[in-house]
Amino acid sequence: MAKGVKNIKRLSNSLQPDDYFNSGDIICINPDQEAKFIVGEWYNETTEEERRNTTWLWMDQKKRKTFNKITKPSGVPYGVTLTKKLCGIYAFYLEASLHGDRERNTWVYVFGKCENKITSSSWSKKENTADNSEINYGDKLFITLETEGLNGNTLTIELYGGKNDALLESEKANCIDGTIIATFKMKSVYKEFPGLPGPVEGFYIKVKLIGTKEKYIKDANGNDKILSFNIIKKDSIITIPVFQAPINTTPLKINDTPQEEELKEEGIITAYFAKEEFSLETSEIDGQHEYVFKNPNVNINKDKIAKIIKDQVDAKVKAEKKYARLEDIKNALTEDSYDKGRSVSFNLCKLGAKFIKINSAPLEEEVYVVAKTFLLDGKEVTITIQEKETYLVDENTAVPVLEAKEDGAELITLKATVENGLAKVKVKLRPKTDEDLKTWKEKLLKGKKEGTYDYTFKSEKTTIDDGNKKQFATIILNNAKEGKQGNTKIETGKTAFAEDVEKALVEGIYKSRDTISFDLYKTQAENLWLQAKCQGDTEKHEGEFLKKDGEYFVIGKKCECEAKIRAFLRVIRIAEGTGEYIKGTKQKRDAELGYTTWFSGAGNNFTLSDDHPRVINTNSTNTIRSSAAGAYQFMSWKYDNLNGYTLEFKDGYFRTKIPKEYIEKYDLAKKYNAKGFSQESQDKLCVAILKDDLNVINDLQKNDIRKAISKSCGTWVSLPGATAGQPTAKMQETLDYYNEFLKDELTGKSNLHIKQGFLKDFNIKCNCGNNESTLETNEFGLVQVTKLGNVNIINSGIEDSYSYIQKDGTSSSVGKHGDDWMLPEKAKAFSEAVDKLVQEYPKQKIYLGDCSAYNPSKNLGHSAKGAHSNGNAFDCRFLKSDGSGSNDINSLSDEEIKLNARFIAILKESGLFTTFYTANGKIPGSVHAADHADHLHGN
Repeated sequence: MAKGVKNIKRLSNSLQPDDYFNSGDIICINPDQEAKFIVGEWYNETTEEERRNTTWLWMDQKKRKTFNKITKPSGVPYGVTLTKKLCGIYAFYLEASLHGDRERNTWVYVFGKCENKITSSSWSKKENTADNSEINYGDKLFITLETEGLNGNTLTIELYGGKNDALLESEKANCIDGTIIATFKMKSVYKEFPGLPGPVEGFYIKVKLIGTKEKYIKDANGNDKILSFNIIKKDSIITIPVFQAPINTTPLKINDTPQEEELKEEGIITAYFAKEEFSLETSEIDGQHEYVFKNPNVNINKDKIAKIIKDQVDAKVKAEKKYARLEDIKNALTEDSYDKGRSVSFNLCKLGAKFIKINSAPLEEEVYVVAKTFLLDGKEVTITIQEKETYLVDENTAVPVLEAKEDGAELITLKATVENGLAKVKVKLRPKTDEDLKTWKEKLLKGKKEGTYDYTFKSEKTTIDDGNKKQFATIILNNAKEGKQGNTKIETGKTAFAEDVEKALVEGIYKSRDTISFDLYKTQAENLWLQAKCQGDTEKHEGEFLKKDGEYFVIGKKCECEAKIRAFLRVIRIAEGTGEYIKGTKQKRDAELGYTTWFSGAGNNFTLSDDHPRVINTNSTNTIRSSAAGAYQFMSWKYDNLNGYTLEFKDGYFRTKIPKEYIEKYDLAKKYNAKGFSQESQDKLCVAILKDDLNVINDLQKNDIRKAISKSCGTWVSLPGATAGQPTAKMQETLDYYNEFLKDELTGKSNLHIKQGFLKDFNIKCNCGNNESTLETNEFGLVQVTKLGNVNIINSGIEDSYSYIQKDGTSSSVGKHGDDWMLPEKAKAFSEAVDKLVQEYPKQKIYLGDCSAYNPSKNLGHSAKGAHSNGNAFDCRFLKSDGSGSNDINSLSDEEIKLNARFIAILKESGLFTTFYTANGKIPGSVHAADHADHLHGN
């Protein structure tokens, strides 16, 4: 069982975007700035007592010499600082130790990076002694160079001289601790001249990196001639007056010690899929911002007010890829008080791009494929995308993607040049041709074909014909999925589709106990990994990345939630006579006319404006009078109601209350930016009714279209099931229309005016199940929470403490962590809640304890029939401000109590977690339960 530190977390000062580093990782830091580290994760076997303290070891690269050894509480950072002299390819060894000695469990290499430079130079003619006296033939000249940014490099020291600046001699030397030492034998210098030297000859030294042609290192003044001197012939004695005064005044260290082992100088560290996020705060000025006080502020607290202003301004200018620096705002606040309407101005700075690792994305999404490298700037990296299982492409074939630019090519091999350690390519997750894309979508939608299902009829007589085949296929599929009519339930992890059932049905009569068979599909994720290659200066580098369970990148279906709502809007229009078909037919009509149609009209009845037309019309028989108008036949009183005006019921009818009474919180048109009666406003107002009045959005997202129709037919009385006395559409025709329109919307074909991406405007959460389609459930229908790809959820339990017991009673060898399982909808809601919390509190990690076992009947030490045995509950450590977690409720500060309360509130917002337990109900939102002083329980 593993004990000790699992990984190290970087808190500050790194040139790399990652926060967590595993053993063997290489970390680059800025010089002369403290880099702080803490324990990121512990191995689960580590006890709480053992986790209290960590011993940090700071050693040389070969792990022979210890520079610093200190034991600190685990929540207290350990800091290291590298001077520019110690920067270079030489990496120091840092280990976080459990017991205080070298355990080799968790260690990283740390190096610094800065401009290469020679800061000083000196010479001596004696070993280990400062001697600048005359030198004769046969003596040696010892050169010492102090450097920046070159520690660990091997360099060539070159001696030039003579009238022609000839290269006389060269020597290889290692830069150790920022110092280069080289030796030249002066007796051999003159052999390079065609004749005897003149009375005065000039000499100088140049330094370059091994493996480069003309890249010479310069001194602080920008010169590449590092050490210059003259040789004067005098009575056969050579004296050396040095133009640059010697700096050394103590005996020199001669390079006679064994060479340190060399760390690999270059390589590919990792490769991953990423999204571009402009959140890197640069110091580059980009304009000014004028902030106007909306309220009077007297005797202000500058720190507090500046923070408030920054939050407001940052939110406003983020879309422009800018931000405001807190110090600039504080400096702009030169007075103690500000009246309403007063303003202050300060600089804005640019936000730089970060490439944030992602674990999944839908088909057709634009993403970056990124390779993080070490000392390969300027080199070309090639990357191929590979499948875990043969699914979308043929075996041993890389997955093709589309170049993310107009009329981009289909790419099998991605190529990018390394800049600042990163090579990146922007692509679309799709093949080039629409036909291939369609094939991919079908495969992702259905899954992998795996077996068949035998369905048995129960009724004595079931007649199937061309007119009812589709309807019965839907009924049979529902019976199979739910285990009805004497049929077994389709096993967890598999599914079937109505079109396959329809193909299995033949026209004729089915009797009781007759059977049909149709295909089953295994619901599985499309898992991808990356292969990266690069030819460096010294060798070719290759690596396979993400190729591990829990790390694969997942392609999911594109979100269908918006398309489902759009398709339903079009269904309503067909029923109301304002859609693209004449109701009950496939006879086309101009859908655009619907927006200007009033009751009993035929289109172009009024001109679109900022208001409802407010005209009352009658039907052809003069039996019905109505002010209904537009694509969704809004009554004038309903339009007023959607704009925040109160209604009254008088003489059997609704009407706008007179005098008008406006209540802003009921103004849905304002809330959803749907003022006026334009085409887009009409579409938006319809969505507002579906969401806020009828509560049918969730039904649409769950594909329960019949329920959505049932809830809506009281508002649009032409829908099936309405009882207002008007002619209604037929249910099956309406469902057929819906399926047709949904296919259109999923391919981007639409005649609506509401803009793409409106879910966010209406605060409608995606609930299409696409995330669940990529969640691998076990045979008991549970999902392993720590395998969702959420890096902020960590299992703090004991590995293998609850073994994987299968249905047949045998133990499974699949993975570990037998206690971190939940129902899919619970797992998804929990992960989303953690994401939301981290947006507000970026340091937070959630350390899970017990949830449920792989087999939910396995007792986790709780009540065998309790929430921990059915996938509904979780335990976790209390949240701490530094993100470390705590098993002691009494150790929490007031702010940390609020932090934990916020997490509970977010979980409650999901509607799937309602009850929380802590000792004495100390955390707001929880109730008391014994034995809950060391963890938070939720279910």
